[in-house]
Amino acid sequence: MKYFSILFLLPFCLYADFRSAQYSDFSMEFDAINAGSAGAFLSTDLSINSIDNNPALLVLGYKWSYTRNYYKYDIVVPIEYYYNAISMKVKMYAIGLAYYDRKYSNFPAQTYSLALSSPITNKSTFGITLKYIHSKFLQYDANNFCAGIGYYSYNHFNNLSYKNDMYLKQLDFLPNCFKNSNRNFSEGVSFGFSLKNIGPNVAFIETSKGDPMPQEINFGLSYSPVITNLISVKVGYNIEKDLVTSFPDRDIDGNGEIGGFDKNGNKDIVGTYSSNGKIEIAHIDKWYRSLITSWADEWFLLYDSGIDGIGEEDTDNNIKDGSFKKELNTIASHFGVEVSVVEWLGLRFGKIFNQFSTRNVNTWGISIGPDFLRYHYSNYCMIYYNSRYSKHDIQFHTIEFNYTPNFNNIINRVKN
Repeated sequence: MKYFSILFLLPFCLYADFRSAQYSDFSMEFDAINAGSAGAFLSTDLSINSIDNNPALLVLGYKWSYTRNYYKYDIVVPIEYYYNAISMKVKMYAIGLAYYDRKYSNFPAQTYSLALSSPITNKSTFGITLKYIHSKFLQYDANNFCAGIGYYSYNHFNNLSYKNDMYLKQLDFLPNCFKNSNRNFSEGVSFGFSLKNIGPNVAFIETSKGDPMPQEINFGLSYSPVITNLISVKVGYNIEKDLVTSFPDRDIDGNGEIGGFDKNGNKDIVGTYSSNGKIEIAHIDKWYRSLITSWADEWFLLYDSGIDGIGEEDTDNNIKDGSFKKELNTIASHFGVEVSVVEWLGLRFGKIFNQFSTRNVNTWGISIGPDFLRYHYSNYCMIYYNSRYSKHDIQFHTIEFNYTPNFNNIINRVKN
C-alpha cells in the first residue's frame, strides 16, 4: 500500500511540494484564458472564472456568462480536469456558480463554488466565495468547506493609457458584432487582491493527520497602455504566496534534542515540546495561524532543524537554518501580456517564476471569436527543477459565451 500510494500521488507531487500536493491543482489556472497569460491577470481579469480566483471581479462582468474548460495532465498516469461556471448580474450585484471535476479513478475530487460580488465605491468592488469540496482516496471520503475573499480597484491614473475608438470608423457599415468593446481593458492601472481556499485541513481518516488545502494569497497589478478599437494591449503582474506553514523537526530551546517536555514546559519523556512550551516535532500550523506564520517559517521561525541535523549532528553549526532568501523562494511571480485585435483575435504570452517552488512555466495562448462566443486555446510548458521529468506541456481549452451588447444587437436584428 505504501508504494502504491507513492506511485499514484506522484503526478500531484510533481505539481507541488508534498505537504499540499494532493490539492495543488486548486491553485492552478483552470482555463485557457488565464493559462495563456501565465495567471498574470488572476486578480484583475473580468473573466467569469474569477468565481474561484477573485470574486470581486464578477460584478463588472456581463449580464450573464457561461464557460466550459478542459485540460489534461498526462504524465505517469493521465488525469483530466473539467471546470464549468455560470454567472449573472442582478442590479448592482452578481452571483456565480462553478463546478470543478478532477477525473482520476484513485483520487477524484469535485468542488462546488458559490460567489457573490458587489461594488464598494465607483472604482472598487468586493466579493466572497464559498466552496464545498468532496474528494476520495481509495475507499475513504473527505468533505470540506473553505472560503475566499477578493477586492478589486480600477481606473487609476487614466492618463497613462492611450485610448482611441476611431480607427475602424471606415467599417461602420459592418454589423455591430464586429465592433470592439474593450471591456476587459481598463484605462490606467488596476489592482486586485484575493485570499483563496481558507479553511481546515482535509482529513480522510484521522483529523489530526489531515492534509492542508493550498491556501494562498494573490496580489495583482494590470496596466493597459493602448486601448483602441483596432488593437489593445494589456500587461500584468501577479504574486502568489502559499499560506500553508510546514515546519520540520526543530530544536527551539537549543538543548540539542527534539521534545522532552509537555506544552507547559514540564519534563516529559514522550513530550513533543521544548522547555519553553513550543512544539518541536515536524508539524503543519492550523490555517488561521498560517495566515501569519507562513511569512516567516522559512527563516525567522525555523531554528536549528532536522534539515541538516540537530545538536551534535548539525552539519553546518548554524542554529538558524532558515534564510530570508528561502522565504522569497516561496513566492511565485506571474508575468503576462494580452493583445486584442478587433476583439476577434486575442494573443497571450506569459511566464511564471518559481511556481510551487519546483518549476518555471512558459505560456502562450490564442482566442478566436466575437465577445459573445469565443474559443480559447493555451499551452502551458512546465520546466521542473531537479527532476527527471524536466519538461511537460498542458493544453487548455475553453469555450466562453457571454450576453453582450453585440449579442443583443444580433437578437434584435433577427426579431426585426
